[in-house]
Amino acid sequence: MAFLVALAKFVKLVLAIAITLLFLRAILFPNAFDILILMMLSFVMVMLMIATP
Repeated sequence: MAFLVALAKFVKLVLAIAITLLFLRAILFPNAFDILILMMLSFVMVMLMIATP
């Protein structure tokens, strides 16, 4: 069980980094694809925050 919690925390960290980098890219070079991917990653991050401790 501790492994799964650690894995969830690692995935949250990787998602946060990906969202941050994509957000910076979307600010500098905006296009619809980046915004769509950013929305999907943000949705996954919110679901992870709700579902895991």
